[in-house]
Amino acid sequence: MKQVKRQLRYTQLAEDRYFGKKQSQLIKGPMDSISEKISQKIPRDLAGLLEKLFEKAFYFVFEKGTGLIEKTYNKEDIEVQHLANNFVFEVSGTRSSARKMSKAASKHLKQGRGMAFLEGGALGALGIGLPDIPIFIGLLLQGIYKTALSYGFDYLLYPEKIYMLKLIQVAFAEGEERERLNQSLDAYGRSIGSINWFGSLESEIKQTSKALSDNLLLAKFVQGLPIVGASGAIFNYSAYSKVSKLAAIKYKKRYLENKLNVQRIPQE
Repeated sequence: MKQVKRQLRYTQLAEDRYFGKKQSQLIKGPMDSISEKISQKIPRDLAGLLEKLFEKAFYFVFEKGTGLIEKTYNKEDIEVQHLANNFVFEVSGTRSSARKMSKAASKHLKQGRGMAFLEGGALGALGIGLPDIPIFIGLLLQGIYKTALSYGFDYLLYPEKIYMLKLIQVAFAEGEERERLNQSLDAYGRSIGSINWFGSLESEIKQTSKALSDNLLLAKFVQGLPIVGASGAIFNYSAYSKVSKLAAIKYKKRYLENKLNVQRIPQE
């Protein structure tokens, strides 16, 4: 139990560092230099359109796309690796055994960041912005899926889908709103599997789509402009990094909290 508590403290420090960083310059730099010139060209109804496209993309992935995403990695291998890492951690309880699980999750996320960069750059160079949204959402969820598996969570479960959506909202929130959403995310994660469970997939899809639309409106419009659209690689990489880094922290935190709660249950 001491090692679990220690790892929880390390994870909380990592979360504090994550939220302590300023908004990624990967987005702010390019956006600041070009936003003034092209913001006037953005259609007024684009925000609503973008939000609807994100909603449709989430529904498509959750209903039909997950099977396609699973073909891009070996789900069974990740599950087996988690079982092995979990066994070693339970038996040894050492810091090095905990790191093995974190390294396994990090490896998958690095691969995903590279794919997001290439996808954004390739479609952006062709002047394709809005049509790439289902692909972008697929990549975003692929990273979360593999992270969840690395820590023993089943992303196919209805409550876990809601958890993923809430996590994305936190990643793109700022200030007091981010603090509120982060507390809600942790409370929701702890409620899964209990009698106090709550949540609505439809509601969370709408809120997550709104958050993505608000944050990526200009980026996706720029990505749709030939030549300039090559900056889509930067936008996608930065957005994916935001979500994937938070996912790595949050799933590890849930894994450790679950371990701690199990150890606290009185043995008969």
